[in-house]
Amino acid sequence: MTSVESRASRSDEQNLHGEGNSSIVISPACTCREILFRFVSHSLPSSSRWERSRTSTITYSPLTSQISDIRLISENGLLASSTHHGIVSRSNPLSGKVFRGLFDATGTLNGLGIGNPNAEFSPNVCLCRIFTERSTAKIIWGFTHGEVAVTTANKVADPSRSSAAKFSRSLISEQHNGTVVDAVWGDGGDVFLTAGIDGKVKLWDTAKVRCLWTSLVQQDVPFPTSYPSRLDFDSRKGIIVAAFSGGDIFIWWGLSTFYSGDGTPQVNEVVIPPESLLPSSTGISHLVLDTTDGTSLLVHHLDSTHFHRHNINLVTGEVETIKFGGETDRSIKSLKLVTTARGKALPFVLAGDWLGLLGAYDWNAPRVSMEDFARPTRQILAFGDGDAVSHIEWNPWVTATGSSTGTVRVWDSLGFHLLRTFQPPVRGHTGDLSIALEREMIVIAFGDRVTAWKAGPVKKGNKVIYASKKGKNSALTKWRRELYDQMVSSNGCSRARYRTGGYVPRHLRIPARNRRRTEP
Repeated sequence: MTSVESRASRSDEQNLHGEGNSSIVISPACTCREILFRFVSHSLPSSSRWERSRTSTITYSPLTSQISDIRLISENGLLASSTHHGIVSRSNPLSGKVFRGLFDATGTLNGLGIGNPNAEFSPNVCLCRIFTERSTAKIIWGFTHGEVAVTTANKVADPSRSSAAKFSRSLISEQHNGTVVDAVWGDGGDVFLTAGIDGKVKLWDTAKVRCLWTSLVQQDVPFPTSYPSRLDFDSRKGIIVAAFSGGDIFIWWGLSTFYSGDGTPQVNEVVIPPESLLPSSTGISHLVLDTTDGTSLLVHHLDSTHFHRHNINLVTGEVETIKFGGETDRSIKSLKLVTTARGKALPFVLAGDWLGLLGAYDWNAPRVSMEDFARPTRQILAFGDGDAVSHIEWNPWVTATGSSTGTVRVWDSLGFHLLRTFQPPVRGHTGDLSIALEREMIVIAFGDRVTAWKAGPVKKGNKVIYASKKGKNSALTKWRRELYDQMVSSNGCSRARYRTGGYVPRHLRIPARNRRRTEP
């Protein structure tokens, strides 16, 4: 048994007997180790640096208004968006330096300005979605009058120059007849989806911002009472899922031919009525599409204490529903579905409720009955005093949970041990926050401020453990090379002879004019 396995087994035994972490509430089964262990790789050194590092946090304001979302490009590049002003800023989270120029939704200066928020802002912006790939960023802008625009910029993390961007608008004949409600990027950022209050779902080409496909209007009125409020998209398989405000869920597949060019487009549609979506037909707050093993949907209704998995047969339209939930009477606030990992791993769902509880559920749990539900395999008290878990971020090393008051706690992904707590820069405020999580770095956006932290070296006895880095230390290599040259010059021999041990004293050295004749 490896050290990680032994640590996980000891942690489960302690939790079953009420020892170890005092925040553990429920630990009825040890299957959580089987679910989480397969995702975690080399987490012990990272957990030690998260827990023992003395690096201070850096707090700054990249925007003058409330931050809607953040995207971490690299350790030295962060994008922060604000739908209130319709701008996106660039900054270095580890130094707090805000780069010159802002990306706006009008395309006037578009990254080449001086960063003046009074001049570089865009009105009537209701939606902003950021997609990043290496040093390239793509931004979807949605407007209240139905227009859709895309900004594409290269080398956005380079602080030496302003990042000139390409701005493209949609045609008037192709835009929505009302406010843009939601937008989702496809894999690779080549296509994206938008949903409008006019009841339509549109598929767009990113390069030219041209509409490739539009769904049929469900009600023949200018502003239907039921409109798509949540979207999800698998561009590789060409599957689109839209949750309407009335409780219906529409699924379209076969749309990959619109942007791949393979064959004739043939779109199929499956409608799941509200009657088959337990428990009621209220609005849907969370919608996640999972196509790893068939077609499954994670659905959570507003103010519901449970969430559901719907296994859908696209050919026959049959729906199998599995209910998940805990023993509390408070509704679920946040959800995180984890399905992608190395090797054959068991997917699971992290759910946070209004009481501050964080639970881990087996996504492949079997269906028991219509009334019963699958319970969490592990549940911890993430926040006390009734503070809700409003945001969840996960990676194979650590899990971050954010509260409605701005407090963020980082947990070990293997055993849910508390590693670190980050307090909000301003107390007394409530609202939604955004978290960007890396292996040894975290960036938190709350209000108009950003807090960044990166794990530094920690001491283990007399030995200092540094964060893992690729390559050699150039400064140490240069110092060794200079010392080596001094030793060679003081002994008066060549590098090759000194390195191979063939050192010849000066008084026994053969003259250079006779060396070729005497040496073989």
